Amino acid sequence: MFALNVTKTAPATASELQKIVGRNTRRLRLARGFSRRDLAQASGLSRGYVGQIENGRANLRATTLGAIADALGVAPADLLTL
Repeated sequence: MFALNVTKTAPATASELQKIVGRNTRRLRLARGFSRRDLAQASGLSRGYVGQIENGRANLRATTLGAIADALGVAPADLLTL
């Protein structure tokens, strides 16, 4: 009989995922020397919405995640990684 080894690879809740995306967005934005305004303009979002995303308070659509990833020059999956 085989033993199944299961490890937690994804966040358990939407709230946790929002916080991960927010932290990664902020980290990547700062690493590129972008202000929130720069990222907002590059992604077509408002500066306030970028702030909500970075603070883990925004419920993102896949298209928004893609726009942010494109503006930061990364794959969308890079925003979702722990």
